Amino acid sequence: MGGNLFSARCMRGSVLTRAFDSCSHVHPPNRPVVAEWKGKQAHHLTSRLRVNFLDKPHTPNRRDRMHHHNHRRARVRAQRLEDLMEVERRMVSIFEENKSSVVFCAAVSNVIVRTRSASRKKIEKRGTGSGFVWDTEGTIVTNYHVIQGAKHAEVTLASGRIFPAEVVGCAPDKDIAVLRIDGGREPLRPVSIPTEEEMLQLRVGQMVFAIGNPFGLNHTLTTGVISGLGRSVSNPNRGGGTMAGIIQTDAAMNPGNSGGVLLDSRGEAIGVPTMIYSMSGASNGVGFALPMHSVNKFVTRILNGERLICRCVVGVGVMSTVGRELELGSGVVVMKVPEGSLAEQ
Repeated sequence: MGGNLFSARCMRGSVLTRAFDSCSHVHPPNRPVVAEWKGKQAHHLTSRLRVNFLDKPHTPNRRDRMHHHNHRRARVRAQRLEDLMEVERRMVSIFEENKSSVVFCAAVSNVIVRTRSASRKKIEKRGTGSGFVWDTEGTIVTNYHVIQGAKHAEVTLASGRIFPAEVVGCAPDKDIAVLRIDGGREPLRPVSIPTEEEMLQLRVGQMVFAIGNPFGLNHTLTTGVISGLGRSVSNPNRGGGTMAGIIQTDAAMNPGNSGGVLLDSRGEAIGVPTMIYSMSGASNGVGFALPMHSVNKFVTRILNGERLICRCVVGVGVMSTVGRELELGSGVVVMKVPEGSLAEQ
């Protein structure tokens, strides 16, 4: 009878049972597996006999496979984190919690490009560096020398989205600049800032972590220790004078790290990397960061609408008593002219 048995007597349960029992493909408890019939027979069984599809073996689709793959990756990742040392797990945690707070800053300007046929505007990036999210309103803090001389700026968030930035204000003598972006619905995660009392408790030898964009490599983490506190260094900006209270660290800093964050082992931002001492231009283990409590004071004043005055330094060493002893009358005697100062230029 073969296939005619199903078409001629499909409504009689006894015949249907004998037909299934005579078939070698029987799935306990003697119920058919639809996937094992193909073509016309499968269509006939499903349309005429209303076979329950719950007996059909589940074939994972692409979405199921991806979910299983991601779940397995998360489980393996968690296992790997458990296998790390405690200090390594802490480093991973600090980076994961703060990487989205660090942004990429670029100073841009419109350049007129003239050809024989026409003239057109071209956007040129004059300087690049790092910055960090100050609040959820779109305030970004960076170094002044990153955007110095530019009329416009761009900020690239951790998500990769690029926003035009407005320069709210600057403190050139402190190498601080405040920008603002309209991030819309883009989530912004501000850095955690310690109090001034907590900043005064910093000690040489503490572990620190620098996150920035050296050489354009986004979200690079380097580690080190606090090598010195209360350093005085020359401001890299023209006529900027000397900056005091600087944090020295051996955490690797390179061009592009300026304006990023220097974190302690609690994940709080204790400084803003601003410059390095190097003969080659690359890191040699001597980097400097602005202390965050000082940055906090000037950023707050800028956001409150205060216009900060840049105190430029002429760059000469004088001694008024010598003039009096020599009876030179009014004026001062210039004893030295520091190299690179405005007076030398």
